[in-house]
Amino acid sequence: MTIKNMADALNKLSDRACAAVNQAEFWLSENGIGPLPYVKGKWRLSYERVSGKMRIAVSSETSPLFPFAECSRECKLEAIELLPKLLETIEVRQVELVARAGSAVDEAEKCIRRICS
Repeated sequence: MTIKNMADALNKLSDRACAAVNQAEFWLSENGIGPLPYVKGKWRLSYERVSGKMRIAVSSETSPLFPFAECSRECKLEAIELLPKLLETIEVRQVELVARAGSAVDEAEKCIRRICS
């Protein structure tokens, strides 16, 4: 494979990574998912507010937080490895939140019925 072929392949992979992140951002936004913990490898990948908009964002110990779509090709191709873990973390947190909130609401309703009876 020539250097030009490798560059073309890397550009296509970068485009696919951006498309996957855009799809995930859209789904998270449409479903009202708020900021959650990050996952970390060489890069830190998170879903949080960046410049007033909820975005999948990338940072490192030496670089500030910026939207995935705005990072370099190399950064995208390294950080995309963390996307499945980030989405799984979000899923687990949402399941836990539903369970905890459901129990808390049940207890609050019981307390209200007892006090107001």
